[in-house]
Amino acid sequence: RPPKQTCFLDLLQRTLNNIRPDFEQIILGDFNIDVKLSTTPICKSYKNILNASNLTQLIKEPTRVTPSSSTIIDHIICNNEEKISQSGVIPTGISDHFMTFCT
Repeated sequence: RPPKQTCFLDLLQRTLNNIRPDFEQIILGDFNIDVKLSTTPICKSYKNILNASNLTQLIKEPTRVTPSSSTIIDHIICNNEEKISQSGVIPTGISDHFMTFCT
């Protein structure tokens, strides 16, 4: 479920603050923050945290599709996009979420 409280974002920000910015970072997972609908307050805060940490969210296609909605809630985030040759989404029937990848 989408985070209802900002404690997740506070924890994310504290964690990112403890990582040396010169270290290569790749963070991925089901964040349940729909970056497709970037007008929500939690999404705006999330994007601000990523920007402040020099991180880029690579996934641009929906990762969860239902008959009535499509969302980008599974993210791959990195601080050195030049080292990523490709990233994307693979539709599968294994789960209600599609598979994300990067190389």
